[in-house]
Amino acid sequence: IKASYLKDTLVFTLGGFYIDRNGVKTTQRDPITGLNETVAAGKQLTRGAEFEGSWRVSQELVVTASYGFVNARILYNGNATTDVGRRPSGVPLDQGSVAWKYTFLRGALKGLSWNTGVTYSGLSYPNSTAALTDGRRNVVAASYTLVNSGLTYSWSAEASRIRQSVRLSAKNLFDREYD
Repeated sequence: IKASYLKDTLVFTLGGFYIDRNGVKTTQRDPITGLNETVAAGKQLTRGAEFEGSWRVSQELVVTASYGFVNARILYNGNATTDVGRRPSGVPLDQGSVAWKYTFLRGALKGLSWNTGVTYSGLSYPNSTAALTDGRRNVVAASYTLVNSGLTYSWSAEASRIRQSVRLSAKNLFDREYD
């Protein structure tokens, strides 16, 4: 579903997905030789929903937001029958973000813009397909939030239509480490 309101200043998209993934790399025992081999025979099912939107609050300020929910499950993983029903490794349950960009259009700061974004990534299982006897398969990677920010100064040369810019940015602004 796509929609726009308020003279196209508020725009959003809402969607869902259903993905049958076949041919995922897995280990199977060859029935003839009895040896394990890596083959493209695994199966996963992923269902979810996502939202994206932007709002031009004013000529200077634009706000964007997104959110996605993922329900991913392993349907077949070769010899590892205990993996069936588990989440694939490293796939977060949900993710979201909000960001804004403020552009100075007048005065001494004309040409300068400031943008900041906050990104959230939900919990995941980084080793969900580890051996059944290996406790790592139940280790949960906690959710985390990152903050990125930056300043951009843009200008055009008098004799040229080419736009120039210089950017200063800070990623993971609060310098957090996530396990």
